[in-house]
Amino acid sequence: MNHRKNWFKYFFLCVFLSGDSLCILAVDYSKALSGNTASFVRNNGQQENNILFKTDYNGQSIRFLSSNEISVAVLRNKVPNDSSLINPAAERNLECLVWNYQFLNANKTTIFSEEGKPNNIRHFKGSAEPMEEKIVDDIVYKNLYNHIDLHYYYSSGNLKYDFIVGANANTDEIKISLKGIKNIRLSETGNLIITHAWGEVEEIAPYAYQNKNENRVEVSCSYKIIDNTTFAFTVGKYDKTKELIIDPLTLQWSTYLGGAAGAGQISDIHVGQNGDVYVTGQYTTTYPTTPGVYNLSNSGATDAYIAKLSANGSTLLYATYIGGSGDDWTNGIDVNAAGEVFIMGYTRSANYPTTTGSFQATFQGGASDLFITKFSATASTLL
Repeated sequence: MNHRKNWFKYFFLCVFLSGDSLCILAVDYSKALSGNTASFVRNNGQQENNILFKTDYNGQSIRFLSSNEISVAVLRNKVPNDSSLINPAAERNLECLVWNYQFLNANKTTIFSEEGKPNNIRHFKGSAEPMEEKIVDDIVYKNLYNHIDLHYYYSSGNLKYDFIVGANANTDEIKISLKGIKNIRLSETGNLIITHAWGEVEEIAPYAYQNKNENRVEVSCSYKIIDNTTFAFTVGKYDKTKELIIDPLTLQWSTYLGGAAGAGQISDIHVGQNGDVYVTGQYTTTYPTTPGVYNLSNSGATDAYIAKLSANGSTLLYATYIGGSGDDWTNGIDVNAAGEVFIMGYTRSANYPTTTGSFQATFQGGASDLFITKFSATASTLL
């Protein structure tokens, strides 16, 4: 086996600016596309000097820089629904998007952490001794602003960060500018919407509290837009003689959605009028379908699917496969007021399910055909 060739398959280069310096970021997309590391890796010389720590979370490769900046890199296939996402052995055609969080007018600070635990990974650079990779559970920007620390950590597998505001500190000092995006705005619920070249990222409205007599006392807190790319926090009245915690990320819910075997992806998502969540994509085998739906099992190597989850993410209301003997992929999903679901995509199946009287009921040949499919509100019937 050619190990050198395989190494290049699993890394992708992103180039971005940090301050006045050019940084080349090598992203391990086997992690960045697939999951979380749930820890932070200390830079012991295996990366550029201005990168102090790194972590991978929910498809994002995050670097903590020495210039009071945090850089986020996201990868995606240039070709939507490329089957290489399902076949890990296939060559991938990736592109990279990077944006930075910059803490304006912050103090020159050092990131503190524990010494770190060995990660059983060695990095080789020239003729020097191999560098041992070490991981830590959390990192702290000490005194990022006067008497204000910034704490990054994982909780139940989710990346979180808190501003720890010391006694008599001024929360108005905290200002965060985003570089590499188009603009920011607030949603009706106070969430921060970040618009970038590929779409939007939404950060949940902040939560602030103080601990008093072993009880948590909530303090009103919200995002405040300074300009098109800069935000701050508006904090209500609180006891300034005691520590205040500002938590800008409150996870509402998160869930797996997959089978015991096989692989797949989500192509599109739609939130219904009552908050129910509709998703579509493609999957191989053992996708968790539900009784009474159109098709309980896949018909080809890779079939399309639709699924509906309750608004709180606790219940799979329905899930069904749809496809023929070839490969089938979806690109989008929409839902009307009656709860009927529309999906669109493309198929390589000569026997993709169609309905009597439809515009084009048979496969027309070629590499693939497009399709539009409408389901009943229970996903039991094609309409």
